[in-house]
This record gives sequence, structure tokens and C-alpha cells, in this order.
Amino acid sequence: MSLKSNGGSDSKVLKAKTVLLVRHAESVENVRVRAAKATWRRIRGLRLPQASQIWETLKLLGLQHDADLSEKGTAMASDAKVRLESSGLMNKVRPDLVVHSTYIRAVKTYQLMLAPLTKTVPVVSSELLVERKLSEHVYAANGFRQRVANFERWLDARPEVNVVVVGHSQFFKQMLGVACSVHKFDNCDVWEYRRSIDDSGKARWEEIGKRFSSELSVDESKDCELEDSQ
Repeated sequence: MSLKSNGGSDSKVLKAKTVLLVRHAESVENVRVRAAKATWRRIRGLRLPQASQIWETLKLLGLQHDADLSEKGTAMASDAKVRLESSGLMNKVRPDLVVHSTYIRAVKTYQLMLAPLTKTVPVVSSELLVERKLSEHVYAANGFRQRVANFERWLDARPEVNVVVVGHSQFFKQMLGVACSVHKFDNCDVWEYRRSIDDSGKARWEEIGKRFSSELSVDESKDCELEDSQ
């Protein structure tokens, strides 16, 4: 296969990987962030927030960045394992490496959703993969971009060609750039991408498509519509 370089000439793909990106199951922080957004929407609409929304919003003050899975998230990951096994996706892709973020929500998602389906596959945990931190939102955006680039270099240097990555939505979006067609990865989503490097050394991502989604995951756009109607 040949690709068009920025200069317009044909360039040859030297190597390519199939990469499955898996977002972690619902965390307690996801629940709190949704509650905070719902609270703000109701205040803007001159309506009183629900007591449960206020309570979950206040919990955000703890800034628990490495949040555990919620009760629903645990059920979601276990259910996803069963449905993912039935889909046959892992047998089709035949991953030869799994790498996950060191955050507990990603670790537990791997353990519940993927470990039973990839028992003989090597597993690596990476601190490079953790979600964007508060400091990286406020004053260290360049540090976040550098961390993402470092992960890509690490991935490119690996000999494996079929890789599963368990991580976080904002990290994935930053990494994929224009190759990402979604506003946000839903919990337990599995998307397939192709990572290729041509003979000029240029790397690129190509979106193949969504391969799996959890029936228990919250569609946040629909969640907003429901909240606005209440």
C-alpha cells in the first residue's frame, strides 16, 4: 500500500499495526462529572438541581483523579466481557500485546473485560497512558501533548502488530487528532485503528471503525436531552 505524503509523492508503508482502543468502564468520577454538568444545566435553566446531583457534584471537590469503577462500571465491564467473547472480536484480531493505563479504572476494566479473553497475551501497564491531569488542563498542556507523543513512540518501537490499549477518552482524542471521528469515547467502547509508518518516517492513524459498545454505557448526548426535558 502507498500513501500520499505532504509533498504529493507516493510513499511506501514500511510497517503497520492494528490497534484496538478500549475506554475504561464507568468510574465514580464519571458519575460525578455528569452530575456536575446536569446541575449546571438546571441552574442555567433557572431550575433547582436535584439533591443527588448536588451531592455528587460536591464530591468532585475531592479531585479524586485516580477514581475506582462505579458499581455500574463493574457490572458494565463484566457484561462487556461476555458480549465481547460472543462477538469473536478477540479471535479475529488475535492481539499479541495488551497495554493499559496505571489508573485503577483502566486496570479493573482490563481485569474484568479483557483478561479472561487474552490469558496468553503479554500485558504491560504504562503511566504514559493515564488521563489528562488537572495540571495539564491548567498550565501544562504541552506536557500532556509530549506524554502522548512519548506513548506513540513507545508503541511504534514495539515489535507487536496487533495491540489492545485500555485507557481514557481525552488521551485517545489527543493521540488520534484528526483521525478521531467521535466527540467522546463512551465507557467500554472498542474502536479499531491502523497505525502506520511510511518510508519517510511519518506516522499516521487511520480509523477503521467502532467494533464494540456496551449496552450499559450512558450516551451522554441523550442523557443531556433527557435531563433538559425533566
